[in-house]
Amino acid sequence: MLHQHAKGDVVPVRELPYGPAAQKAAPGGRTDGSIRLRAKTLKNPLASCGASTDGKRTIREGSIVIGSEAFHSRLVKAIFVLPLLTPLLGCEQPQPAISDEEFIAFRESHPGMVQTCLDEVRFGGFIEWRPDDPDCYEMLPAQRWSGLWEHGWEWTNFCPDPADTCDWMAKRGIWLEFADNVELDDIPPDGIHRIEFVGRRTKVPGYFGHAASYEHLMIIDQIISLEPVTAQR
Repeated sequence: MLHQHAKGDVVPVRELPYGPAAQKAAPGGRTDGSIRLRAKTLKNPLASCGASTDGKRTIREGSIVIGSEAFHSRLVKAIFVLPLLTPLLGCEQPQPAISDEEFIAFRESHPGMVQTCLDEVRFGGFIEWRPDDPDCYEMLPAQRWSGLWEHGWEWTNFCPDPADTCDWMAKRGIWLEFADNVELDDIPPDGIHRIEFVGRRTKVPGYFGHAASYEHLMIIDQIISLEPVTAQR
């Protein structure tokens, strides 16, 4: 489709660098002495600035110049101009909130963290960090676990079977937490409990829990059984 300006100049529609535009347009339906160009790639007529869509606009002879050289020239100009217009069109890339050195150190200290959460920290700052959030780490599929669970004021340590003891001061344990939808009838007293549950554990070792001193994060999705073993010392 063509637009005709007041002075008679004719320009093609949709000369975009990412579309086929009208370079392959060919005259068709020439039955009344007028020229009607129809690009095969345009299924619906486009009109703007009061242009007609009925295909009946008469065009003076010699006023149409559509060739491969003209199209190539316009395409090259568009390729160079488009990057300059991108920031004005709201496509500007966000700027990092932390330095590259800080980001690299953070990523290395949080192995297994998914890219979405890494980007939140990189562009939003450390305030966006969500420690011990299972949605931010690669987790093993949910499976059945059993063992000993010791918890208290600032610790919650899970020791899988065949463990016969579970010391909260043990180095690099498993930080145990409950999923949001898991509720207990009664809050168990501090101490050691034998526990069986369905849950998910982080895939790779990292730094979790209080003082980042635990090797893994474990999330309980379903409690099967929970019984006290001893009262806290």
